[in-house]
Formats: sequence, structure tokens, C-alpha cells
Amino acid sequence: NKKNYAHVLKSNAGQDELIGRVFHPLFHRYATHPNVLAWEVMNEPDWVVDGLNVNRKNVRSPISFAMFKSFVRKIANAVHYYTASKVTVGGGRVKFLHVWDDDEMQLDFLQAHTYNDFLNHPWDGRLFGTTFEETTLKRPLLIGEFSTNAHRAFDDNRDAIEIPLSAYLDFSLKSNFAGCLYWSYNNVDKCGTEDMIALQEWSMRNSIA
Repeated sequence: NKKNYAHVLKSNAGQDELIGRVFHPLFHRYATHPNVLAWEVMNEPDWVVDGLNVNRKNVRSPISFAMFKSFVRKIANAVHYYTASKVTVGGGRVKFLHVWDDDEMQLDFLQAHTYNDFLNHPWDGRLFGTTFEETTLKRPLLIGEFSTNAHRAFDDNRDAIEIPLSAYLDFSLKSNFAGCLYWSYNNVDKCGTEDMIALQEWSMRNSIA
């Protein structure tokens, strides 16, 4: 059985102990590492933050938004103190992006995972076909995950719209997003993996090294 450590994040003392014992040494060690562009506080916290996890009733121990916001701010301050890197949160829903676009959390850029762009499903907003300016966000927005294999990514009872990798890259660039990352590099599930030929052709076409 997996042990639940959610209680650590639910108190200031627990957060401070975790950050001091684990994150401070980590940030200090990799403070100037050339391969570290940014630190992500958590992947898709939407599913465990109380009030945001509306479709995840099986969450055993949700954390309040106020307490998680405090944790994000502490991590961001530590990143900015120890490193020259940036800090973000891996948002699981487009509809909650404005929640993270909060000056108190000190995030450098935002991130959204947008598999719903391929689905005729009303549970979230969508980014494909919009521009960054239309989001009205203050911080740059990275599309942190999108599928390169939409027709296989989800259950058969969901309609998928296939968008070629090069088309999604064009959309991200022309719509002024901070970039986009396909899921997944290691091909860990049905959502797809890289198409090196398509990436190289797109790079050459856009003069990107």
C-alpha cells in the first residue's frame, strides 16, 4: 500500500520542513545547471486541491486552496532565491488557468494540459484555435501536454479530432503561446510520441535550431 503524505502539505510546519530538508538542498545543488529551465511545483494539482477537483470524488485527502497556494509561494520563493531558473505549476485544466495567474504565488509562467482540445467534451475549456491574448492571462502560457495520437488517446466512446504535430506547433507559435510539449517523449501510453521527421521539418521551415 502506498503511504499517504498529504498531511505534510496541510500545515505550515509540514511545508517548511519538507522545503527545508528536501527542496532547498535540491535547488542549491542544481542552481546553475544548464539543463534546468524551470521547476514545476506539482503536476496537475487540480485533482487534489479542494474546490478544483470537482470531477475527482475519489480523492482521499484534498488540500485547501489557501494552503496549497502558500506551498506554491514558498517553493517559488526558494527557486528564485537559490537559482536562476523559472517556476511553474502543471495545470490540469484550462478553465482554472486564472487561478494560478495570481501575483501572490510568484509563478514565472503558467502551464496547461489540453487533451480536451481533441475531444467533443464540455468539461473544460480549450486552447486550440485561440490566441494567448484571448486568454487574458498576465503570465506567459506553455501548453505543457498535448496528444500526438488523438484517435488512440482516449476511450472509443469519445470523439477525437486528429491535429497533426506540425499544425499544433504552428498554432502555438503563431498564437503567441510560450511553447508546447507533446505527450509523451517516451511513448508511455496511447497518447503518442515524437515524430522526429515532422519535428525536423517544422524546425527547418521555421528556422529554429
